Amino acid sequence: MTIGDEEFRWCRPRTEGMPVDWREADPVGAGFRFEGSAANTDAVSIAKSLGLCFSVQDWLIVEADAPVFLEVNAQGQWLFLNDAESILSGPLATLLLRNQAK
Repeated sequence: MTIGDEEFRWCRPRTEGMPVDWREADPVGAGFRFEGSAANTDAVSIAKSLGLCFSVQDWLIVEADAPVFLEVNAQGQWLFLNDAESILSGPLATLLLRNQAK
């Protein structure tokens, strides 16, 4: 997920034999864990190139150094992610206030 110049990353490990679509094995997304945040990442570059100040993106980690971009959603779902409300409320409020001042 991106908010302005920052990426917030949740990951869900996949084991061999699991369905391709994670929702079949974990319909509520309980397996996702917050991995951290970083500024000016590939995810942020993609969002900026599309003119988005907020995005929810799907990536597939096939190797640690080679994530594969799947899609970007300008209004993707994220409230099911562990601790998302507390982690994202500040950055979202800052983004809204900054954009309101323009």
